[in-house]
This record gives sequence, structure tokens and C-alpha cells, in this order.
Amino acid sequence: MVYSHDAFGLGNIRRMLTICEHLLSSISDLSILVVSGSPMLQSFRLPPRLDYIKIPCLNRGKTGEIAVKYLQTEIGETVKLRSDLILMAAMNFKPDAILVDKKPYGIKNELVTTLKFLKKHL
Repeated sequence: MVYSHDAFGLGNIRRMLTICEHLLSSISDLSILVVSGSPMLQSFRLPPRLDYIKIPCLNRGKTGEIAVKYLQTEIGETVKLRSDLILMAAMNFKPDAILVDKKPYGIKNELVTTLKFLKKHL
């Protein structure tokens, strides 16, 4: 499983997809589930055995703070929604490992619950 918050452009998701492509070409029985907030993920040509879940978008507000991009919800509500979606994906996909891009605990620590769950159940 791969997490890429990708709230601030395309660089992170491009890097993660390149890593995923290398892993998939190296490990024949590997499947990867990417969880990302990138609104552009569907635009990329995705390799076989890779799929994704798109979580609600965040971005930087006018003053640089993290803000909700599209939904009319508070940042705390949206981070909770993202966190819950990531946890449910991990619980159902049952990954052997999780690769986290750039922010070890996710934006606003949204990965903490998932990481605790995976540590206990992997």
C-alpha cells in the first residue's frame, strides 16, 4: 500500500508512481493500492496490478495553512474523513507494507490510526 498526500502539486505522486512501477516490474506477484488526495491521479497511465483510492483534496490556503480544497467542510472534519478512509482501505486490503511519501504520519497526522492498526495486525 502506498500513501501520497499530494496536496501541493504533482511531484510527489509522480515520484511515488515511478517507485511503484519499479516495484511492480521487480516483484511479479505484487499488487499495490495507492491512497492519495491528488485530483490528477486518474490522468496518469497506471501500470497493471496498481489501483488507487482518491481521498478528499487538501491544499495550501492563501496564508499557507492547510485547507480543504473542494468540500464545504472544516479541515478537522476532512482530515478525520481522510483518516477513516485510509484506515478502512488498509483494513480491507491487508497490505504487507506501507510506503509513505514525505510525511511519515501524513498530513495533520492522518496516518497515525492506520499505522497503529498495521503495527498491531501485520
